Amino acid sequence: MDEKQLMDLFYCFCDYTISAYENQIQKGFITLKGGHRAGVAGAFSINNNGKIILQKLYSMNIRIAGSTVWNIPYELLNTEKGFLIAGGPHSGKTTFIRSFCMLQHNKNIVICDERNEIYSPLINHDFLINIPKASAVEQAVRTMNPDIIICDEIGNEREAAAILNAVNNGAAFICSVHAYDLKSLYRKPYIKNLIDSRVFEKILFLKNYNGNFIIEDIIDV
Repeated sequence: MDEKQLMDLFYCFCDYTISAYENQIQKGFITLKGGHRAGVAGAFSINNNGKIILQKLYSMNIRIAGSTVWNIPYELLNTEKGFLIAGGPHSGKTTFIRSFCMLQHNKNIVICDERNEIYSPLINHDFLINIPKASAVEQAVRTMNPDIIICDEIGNEREAAAILNAVNNGAAFICSVHAYDLKSLYRKPYIKNLIDSRVFEKILFLKNYNGNFIIEDIIDV
């Protein structure tokens, strides 16, 4: 692919309005319809306000969202307190969340979909899209009266603090995080705090065995 073709594809992914995708580009990706994602690589600069700006695009890494539907155990579909989903890259965490939402009909669920990776017209629940997770959690608690709040890829202290506050206000959570085992989970202080605070009743470890996604282990908290 030559430089012109690459830029044409980039503009297409941005719906020909790059300014509308500035926040995503600053984080190194563009979310595409259907939950697919294009990672953006190139030369970046930081202006006087600390804003990250893409100066020159060198390449993109296109990630196709999985179409697998998980066979989710009954005990998880009927969770009262929620659970934490852990696994490495491409272990099916987001696909698991999407499958759970498609199969869940008895609870009021709000999905904090910061990167617009979970949304599907087949999911009949409330979405908060393109809002930072911590702010989306606070908004969900204030305005949506959820039974369960879902957050994909918890990644910092502020998000964990918002979750802990929402739990204290009566919401249950289903969240995911990058981690291969309990040891790697506990290396993340903000996740350790959520586990120690009994935010979740179970921890699920997902695994990808040559394209076959499985629940490798379920640990009661």
